[in-house]
Amino acid sequence: MGLNKETFELIYSIKDELKGKSILSLGNPYLADNIKFNDYFECKQNELINIDINLRSKFIFHKYFKVKVFKILDISSEENADFIHNLNYPIKDNNLINNFDLIIDPGTLEHVMNDQQSLVNIFSCLKKDGIYCFSLPANCHLEHGFRQYSPTFFYDICFSNKGNLLLGNLGLISNLAKIDCLQLYKRYDNEFHEIIDKKLASKIRIFRNFKYKTGTLINLLNFTSTPILLSGLIRKKTNKIINFNGTQYIYRNYSLGDVTASKKNVDRKLSLLKLIKRLFIKFPFPNILKIYILKI
Repeated sequence: MGLNKETFELIYSIKDELKGKSILSLGNPYLADNIKFNDYFECKQNELINIDINLRSKFIFHKYFKVKVFKILDISSEENADFIHNLNYPIKDNNLINNFDLIIDPGTLEHVMNDQQSLVNIFSCLKKDGIYCFSLPANCHLEHGFRQYSPTFFYDICFSNKGNLLLGNLGLISNLAKIDCLQLYKRYDNEFHEIIDKKLASKIRIFRNFKYKTGTLINLLNFTSTPILLSGLIRKKTNKIINFNGTQYIYRNYSLGDVTASKKNVDRKLSLLKLIKRLFIKFPFPNILKIYILKI
């Protein structure tokens, strides 16, 4: 668990929404060693050295992000938590419910078996217009937690909760590429614009927009052995109960036959561009090289 550089940059991108606000972190968000604070703020050299490691994140958010409240929730008090709670169970504490403008999940959700209850807890603790910021494992994190996440999980939760949850950002982070996943759904989901927080999305610059290459790159990452994280921002608009009875975007926009048809039937229907993409993915040379070609 910890606040990696990319998630720090994601939060920095929305710093104008945090001044004077209340922040809750799910676990102590220990700061990654590669975060150079002088790149973001005017800091004194070695300013953090004499600050207890368990207090550094609070110090940074109070002094530099100028938040009013910064609290930590965890299953134990071992890492300086302000609130002790097992996220498998409903939160009923009035000091938590509807009380925070930003909730940071630096890698906690995958460690809680009941992830639906965890998400209900998270959004119940947010105020209206509050933001959930997450960084979770997407690939090559076996045994790190109970699960790994696909971008479609969060995209389709927002779709299932139109008017309640707006998606502000969704990206994949690896040492090969930082991919803006929203371009995939913009291309294939006819109702994409109904669930996007355009104002929030416009502030994010850490993920690259690969446009029509997005789906191909994500497909290629499936065949590499590089660790991948999924990060994003979701804004809560109402206090409605979260609906988890969703359908994946591909099944909403295409018939079951299109999705599960045999290769022979699918190839017959493919456009020239899709055929080229399929051949490119299957062509027998290293997937890492293919990714670098697409990044050019």
